[in-house]
Amino acid sequence: MYRFTIRITNIGESEFPGGNISDLIFEHSNKATINYPYKNFSEIPALDVEEFYELPPQTFTPFLDGMSWLNISIIANDNEEIEFYRLRMENSRPTWNLAMLIIRREEEEKIVLLRSILEELERLSSLLEEKSVG
Repeated sequence: MYRFTIRITNIGESEFPGGNISDLIFEHSNKATINYPYKNFSEIPALDVEEFYELPPQTFTPFLDGMSWLNISIIANDNEEIEFYRLRMENSRPTWNLAMLIIRREEEEKIVLLRSILEELERLSSLLEEKSVG
């Protein structure tokens, strides 16, 4: 289970009139999509320049491993187009998105175990080399 919070910041030159999330979608690399129940979010209030609003924390349980994307679209109360930026320096996009790699806990635990086995084998190999040289 993942817990996430979304912070919306007005980096424009004028007040944001407020709005609503029109889409909150998780996409998976195998083309599976999940429309998230964004109705759980409250309406986005009007925001002055540089003001931010943080949506209530949400939880999400992915059903597939692998590359995934979170895509969010917002409709402004005045129906003007919104420019989305993940970083202030990049080009705007029609939606805000975030790429993530989802790994099940069991798979992560296997990777950690394999790493520790590899480290121990490397340590033992090093000890054997020292004994054969000396």
